[in-house]
Amino acid sequence: TKYFNQVCLPDCNTNFNSINSSIESAVRNYTYSPMKDDALYSAWQTLLNATSNGLTKDIVSTIASAFTFEAMPLSVCPYIPAYCVPFPGMEFAEVAPGTNFCQFK
Repeated sequence: TKYFNQVCLPDCNTNFNSINSSIESAVRNYTYSPMKDDALYSAWQTLLNATSNGLTKDIVSTIASAFTFEAMPLSVCPYIPAYCVPFPGMEFAEVAPGTNFCQFK
């Protein structure tokens, strides 16, 4: 267990909903954007920065809503929001009883 690092979970029974309900004001948001070396980056930026019209309005709205995620609070996950977005439904269990080191269920 010397290679395990406890981060983002106070204990193995914690999940995203329980963390965010106890610290509502500290919830952070992360909006996805392709990396600059991604083939889609240029098109993504063109859409985001396009003049609003009948075609771009819906696309920009979809990007803003469908690609914005809630991240765990800084007090629980001490990284930038991009690294603190949990997968929905993910559950954890202890690696070995009494260790408080968590792994995916």
